[in-house]
Amino acid sequence: MGIFEVILIGAGLSMDACAVALCNILGLAGGDQRRLWLMPVFFGAFQALMPTLGYGPGIGLAHIIGSYGSYVVAAVLALIGLNMLREARKGEAACNLQTLSLWVLTSQAVATAIDAFFVGVSFGAAGTPLVYVLVIGATTAVLVALTVLLARPLGRFLGNKAEWVGGILLLLVAASQLF
Repeated sequence: MGIFEVILIGAGLSMDACAVALCNILGLAGGDQRRLWLMPVFFGAFQALMPTLGYGPGIGLAHIIGSYGSYVVAAVLALIGLNMLREARKGEAACNLQTLSLWVLTSQAVATAIDAFFVGVSFGAAGTPLVYVLVIGATTAVLVALTVLLARPLGRFLGNKAEWVGGILLLLVAASQLF
């Protein structure tokens, strides 16, 4: 797996964080707007932390999985992508945030990064370099920062379609693992 594919995985995984960030920005009723700039830090850090936590168990599974590592990565990415598409289809996004406290920000960052844990498991099982989790975190931080910068135009253009984009990106990367 090359760096470009890892950036695409990071982009796909970050779409739910971008959707939450966009929702936060559009739904925040006043408050300290500077706190919005904590979102790239929190979301990026947790998108790097969660696959790091999953990497160890993945290494433990490597001897069981053996030469099927790329298929496991493809299956995990496909399942996460399909789940993102399912959630996007249900349209569960609600932008009614009253305040962006550190507790809210942390819980949002954890919730949007849980799927990255399983990517870490598949990375460990496939022997993917651990440093790639930093690429995933950095990709998320950059995309969330761009979301903060471009929130108003993005809100009009994308609406709630960011999760669709993320799901499709993850499915494309999953398919690339098969070939």
